[in-house]
Amino acid sequence: MPRGVVVKSISVSAELLVIQRAVQGVADFLDIENFDHPLSDDAKRQAAATLNLVAVRLRDLGRAARGRMPVELFWARHNDAEPSDEQEDLILYEPTPTNSKGKK
Repeated sequence: MPRGVVVKSISVSAELLVIQRAVQGVADFLDIENFDHPLSDDAKRQAAATLNLVAVRLRDLGRAARGRMPVELFWARHNDAEPSDEQEDLILYEPTPTNSKGKK
């Protein structure tokens, strides 16, 4: 890889941790102890929106892992992989550009 080229890489563990926290937040919010009071329409919309975002992130994580979505489109600050993460994490790298013109 040429010097100075920045390659974005995804920490699957970091992404899954953020998703786990989002789901746990909704679960805590909807905890049975909170059912003594009716949920407001805003609260229902917030819970539904969070779960929809979780579903989309999981879908896109699967796409990126299978190479069906460019890794750089899935990259975010919270899932940026550190070089030291490689031993205990699954790291998704964006493909390195090649100079080949493809098959004829």
